[in-house]
Order: sequence, then structure tokens, then C-alpha cells
Amino acid sequence: MQSESIALQSDPSGAGRTRARSTQVDGPDSAANLEQFWRDYMTVFDELNKSGPFRGTVDRHLELLKPRPGDVVLDAGCGTGNLAEAFVKVGARVDGFDFCQVSLEQSRKKVPTGEFRFADMRERLPYENARFDKIGSCLAMHLLDRKAQEALLRECSRILKPGGTIAISGFARSFRPLGPVNGYIATLSHWMRTKNPLGGTVYAVLNAKGAAQISYYIWQIMGREKRGMYDFFSARALGEIFSQAGLEMVQCETVFAGQCVIALARKPVS
Repeated sequence: MQSESIALQSDPSGAGRTRARSTQVDGPDSAANLEQFWRDYMTVFDELNKSGPFRGTVDRHLELLKPRPGDVVLDAGCGTGNLAEAFVKVGARVDGFDFCQVSLEQSRKKVPTGEFRFADMRERLPYENARFDKIGSCLAMHLLDRKAQEALLRECSRILKPGGTIAISGFARSFRPLGPVNGYIATLSHWMRTKNPLGGTVYAVLNAKGAAQISYYIWQIMGREKRGMYDFFSARALGEIFSQAGLEMVQCETVFAGQCVIALARKPVS
């Protein structure tokens, strides 16, 4: 049976917690299990920073968007703040949002000058029209179904300035659950190619556990995609979603050792 989409909202008490709307009361896709899943996953997510292909994916957003000092930039679905941190390093002013409090806490530690707030990608975003020069979203929007992706891109178009650009990345439909392990292997191979076998051995010992942990969580994400909760990306699908939002796709390519796709789009000036 196809699972229901889950929408997370802030706690109206103002205590900063999150809760989930769902008619499911048990099972792997229940509200409580989903909340716990994201809390647990975000506590180990930064293991990916040790992966060359992941860091290359983060960097590719900057190469495509070309943020300048003073640009107002949004990290949509900011996770633990890796992309936001990269934006700040080039002098951009950064806002970010996420539905997981653990993510927001880590983002605020990494980017004290950023403005991070709780928001749900399935809801109207809490920003005024035409606020941002650039929008980036790193490995987040594939965690929505197609209808929610379309609605989110319309929201991004609303808050993006005319002439502004947006770069989003996500799992490709050809994604394999050993993607993080492949990234681990690629980074280990780099150590060996640079004739540093000792460094490679140290990297292998220290990071094997992290690669295995990330793969465990990705197995669960892939299961939810198969149950219809999420919709992984293809170049064609991204082009359609951008077009429906009034955005013009400029380019689309693979990243993360071929496991993910990234696309750049522009909002027309008129």
C-alpha cells in the first residue's frame, strides 16, 4: 500500500520542537518514526563531509550559482548547513530553513551569521516575494513527492528575484544504496593515487563506520521512495518541474560519483 506523505510543522507552543501530521499511527512511516529517523540521520550526516564526491557536490552548487559578496542567498532544506557554510565563505548573506531541529542547531553552530528557521518544504515558505539573489538546495528536494516538488519550486520562484538563479541537487532515479560507500571508495582511491598509502590506511580505518551508517539511512530513504513518498530526479523531470514554476533550466548534470543530479535554472527578468 502506498504510504502517505508526512508534513512536519513547528510546535505551536513555541518550544522549538517538531511534530508530524499523519493518519498512520504505527509502522516505519508513522509520524513518530519519521521524526526519530531524521533526528538520528542528521546526527551522523556530516560523515559525508569526509567523502570527496559529497564535497564536490556541495562545491558544484557554488560553481553554478556564482554567488558574490553581499548576495542574499537561501539554503533550502539546509540540513546541517554545509552549503550555507560554503556560501558564507564567499561573502554571501545566508538564510536557511529545515524541518529538523537537530539540523537547524548544527547549521547555527557552523554559520553563526546565518538566519536559520524552522519551515516545511511542503508549506508556503516564510519569505517575502523576490527576496533572494540565489537559491541552493543540496540533496533535499528529492525527499518530496512530485506534487510537493512542483509546489516547492513555485514557492522558490516566488521568492527569487527576476534574473536570479537556483541550483538543486538530489538522488538520481538510478541511485544505488551503496552510493556513500562508492564515495568512500573514491576518496580512498584518491589517497592511494597520491602515493600516500599510510594516509589511505588511516582514512579507511576511521571512515568505514561512517560510510556504513550513512548507507543504512539511505536504504530506508530508498524504501520510502519505492513506497511513493519521495520522487528521485531525472533531467527530464527537473526540466518539467522548473518549467511549471516559470523557471528556465540552464543545465543538468550528474554529481556524487554519478549517483545524483544537479540542475541550474534561471528566473526570467520579465
